Amino acid sequence: EKATPDRPSVSGVRNTLRHLGNGHCIGFFPSATDSEHYSAPGIIIDGKWNRTAIKLIRTAGVPVLPVYFHGTLHGIKYVFSRMNPVKHKPFIPSEVTSKRNRVISVRIGKPLSVKEQGGIKDIDLFGRYLRARVFSLSATIRHKGKKQGKLKKTRKPAPVVDAVETQVLKDEFERIKSDYELFTTKNFTLLCAPSYAIPNIFREIGRLREITFREVGEGTGKSIDVDKYDFYFLHLIMWDNEESRIAGAYRLGPGDEIISRFGIKGFYISSLFKIKKSFAEYLSKSVELGRSFIVKDYQKKVIPLFLLWKGIMIFLLKHHSYRYLIGPVSISNDLSKFSKSLIVDYIRRWFFSSELAGYIKPRKEFKPAPDRFTDRQVLVDFSERDIDKIEKIIIDVEPGYRMPVLLKKYLEINGKIIGFNIDPDFNNCLDGLMILDLYDTPLEFIAGLSREMNDPLILERFSAGKDMGSLKH
Repeated sequence: EKATPDRPSVSGVRNTLRHLGNGHCIGFFPSATDSEHYSAPGIIIDGKWNRTAIKLIRTAGVPVLPVYFHGTLHGIKYVFSRMNPVKHKPFIPSEVTSKRNRVISVRIGKPLSVKEQGGIKDIDLFGRYLRARVFSLSATIRHKGKKQGKLKKTRKPAPVVDAVETQVLKDEFERIKSDYELFTTKNFTLLCAPSYAIPNIFREIGRLREITFREVGEGTGKSIDVDKYDFYFLHLIMWDNEESRIAGAYRLGPGDEIISRFGIKGFYISSLFKIKKSFAEYLSKSVELGRSFIVKDYQKKVIPLFLLWKGIMIFLLKHHSYRYLIGPVSISNDLSKFSKSLIVDYIRRWFFSSELAGYIKPRKEFKPAPDRFTDRQVLVDFSERDIDKIEKIIIDVEPGYRMPVLLKKYLEINGKIIGFNIDPDFNNCLDGLMILDLYDTPLEFIAGLSREMNDPLILERFSAGKDMGSLKH
């Protein structure tokens, strides 16, 4: 019985399925030809993958584990799954032995469940997806090499300023609480105050911002994160009553006040994007959000972010003229170019407003990586509007990282992204400009924030304009 790569022997297939049925694991090299397609100096990618092998994976109905071997001139990449449909070319054992006493970079992804595989019916699309999941693992290896090459050029950040004494902060908090308190719940009090009323708390906010942002590969690199916008924006502060310390904060810019005093240039986002005058119609009805942070000790808890959002909601209830929330959402420069490009591709496909994008232009445009090594499009299409799916891929590619929490939350409540920009003043992080129409926000999200308030007017406030239409794609 003659077997070829495109037509494996019947007995070979049976033996493979029997082996898998006994709970064993098999590795295979799915490329129908040797890895010989060069897409960059020293990098090799597989030739066309064997369609019969892909069919057999689908037939077997077993989990598949993607593995990437980083190769140069004699590189090999393969999927390690629980099956091996055909005999492969004899070059592979020799390639393995030729690496004796050499260091080989290997990335192992997370298993692709049978349920996940079942979400792709077309066999060719399924093969593209498997291949993309394998080659996406190469991203962090290539990114690590580039970062090491640029390490000497990185400017050393300045030492962060000393903390403000706890008693000084506590005294100031007690002094302003009655004037600027939004609400108190459990161990936290939420305040919304101008910078001139909180000189010591304001300084501590700038210190904590810089520390928190540096921890995720961002930050200004200065001794304190304070800029000119801070002096006329409001500051939403989450105060831990037990510890007498700041747990987190947001910066709020009332759009109508900014427009009347400074014009469009008064918005922080104008430093990131060139903005047409006609966009003022939206900005005057917006609150600009930014510089949000939660101190590391509180980041693993759900309540801090919930309380900050509740604080924003109460602010909006007191100021009925605002319909939109707008502001930059940061994506750390620690992420590989592949992951940032994948996030951008995904957002442009599912959560982008092309109409509003026409009002702005990035000052330093982000250019997605050429799709030489992977097939990002199939990953984007597979994920659809399920943010958890794309996040799972990011987690697989970037150990220790995931979709930025704020970005994910904004998208989940119908926020739209209208542009991307690289911020050289913030460690070259990637900013997505987000706009959220309050009339398009899910009422169940609003109800969750206001559950303890027992005020029917809250839902009325956020549903009153839903018939007016929402942001267009």
